[in-house]
Amino acid sequence: MLKELELQKEYLGRQTIETIYFGGGTPSILTAQEIQTFIDRVIHLHPVASGAEISMEANPDDLTPQQVKELKPQTLTVSVLASNHSLKRI
Repeated sequence: MLKELELQKEYLGRQTIETIYFGGGTPSILTAQEIQTFIDRVIHLHPVASGAEISMEANPDDLTPQQVKELKPQTLTVSVLASNHSLKRI
């Protein structure tokens, strides 16, 4: 993903990024440090709006309270398509 950011730098030019969205697949399998490294790289390569939204999709089987505490995403979407039937009832 970091290499892809480098490759897209010219395409995006100096457009200001207003949203950083982690979705598709299971981004919650990444550690908080890996996600923070990615965010830091985005900020290094591109102008990011102050107060930019950072959103993340998560699988409840992978998401830990520690990740939420460390990342503090503004928006967190948790999939209810979990295999754990007790989670579907919530």
